[in-house]
Amino acid sequence: MKKICFILFSISLMSNCFAQLDDQILLEINAIENSLVKNIQIKGDSIQKFNILERMEYYKVPGVSIAIVENGKIKWAKGYGYANTETGTKVDANTLFQAGSISKPLAALAALKLFENDSLELNKDVNDYLKDWQL
Repeated sequence: MKKICFILFSISLMSNCFAQLDDQILLEINAIENSLVKNIQIKGDSIQKFNILERMEYYKVPGVSIAIVENGKIKWAKGYGYANTETGTKVDANTLFQAGSISKPLAALAALKLFENDSLELNKDVNDYLKDWQL
């Protein structure tokens, strides 16, 4: 009987922890969705906060996907708006977007991380690292 009580208590405790974790993630999502600010603030003015859907409408952006990465793993991901306005297909966490504008700074960040970990020498000929093709 003690083992059954212990198991039930353990399951209850674990489910409570997961519920709190879900609540924390929901609070984080809500904060991100509803706390967007203009990138230029005037000293003395109150800070106006915007909702992500309001900003999407203002900038005429049909669809956006957000992923929060923590410790190298996706903590949560969510989509907003439409992937295809003609068919009405909505954006979700699995919608693929072309990442042309963000790929360059991410590649630079990856190179700097490799340099920081002594896996890359910045002054070495890049062709020494390339396997399938050469510059």
